[in-house]
Amino acid sequence: MLHDRYLRLLPGGQLKPGDIFLMRFPYGSDRKRDGEFDIPPGTRPCLLLSRGLIGDAPMNIVAPGVSPEGRLLRADDIIIADDDQAAACGLYRPTMFRASHRLFIATGSDLFERNARIGRLGPAQREQFEAVEKLLATARREVRSRLRPRVAIYRPKPLIQP
Repeated sequence: MLHDRYLRLLPGGQLKPGDIFLMRFPYGSDRKRDGEFDIPPGTRPCLLLSRGLIGDAPMNIVAPGVSPEGRLLRADDIIIADDDQAAACGLYRPTMFRASHRLFIATGSDLFERNARIGRLGPAQREQFEAVEKLLATARREVRSRLRPRVAIYRPKPLIQP
């Protein structure tokens, strides 16, 4: 996790896990060599899942917001189901944040909108958020346990008698 000294680098001030903000994505295959797009990415709501480091670079771990209509629900979805809940969270329509589609975005990225924070998760979504955090922590522990190097045990070969 990031220390407080990195908070000044985060877009829109001091974003915390559970904040909803605006970001420009998705990236398209129409990106030119100079970094410009034929069709620029749209501004979409996102949820900050956590902050961390990849190497020495501070990163925001973000779940993109999608429309919940016609989608199968997964264990890692955070759903804002009705218009009242959406308005309380700063959104204009029901939204689903899918943690399995999470993005790792550098804190200094120009994809973040200016004054990006639009709201925070409500109490009902907070429970879903904590369940998703536990699910992701379990997955991280499982991956790390598989990546640990196996310890080679030295066993001397038996001596051959002539």
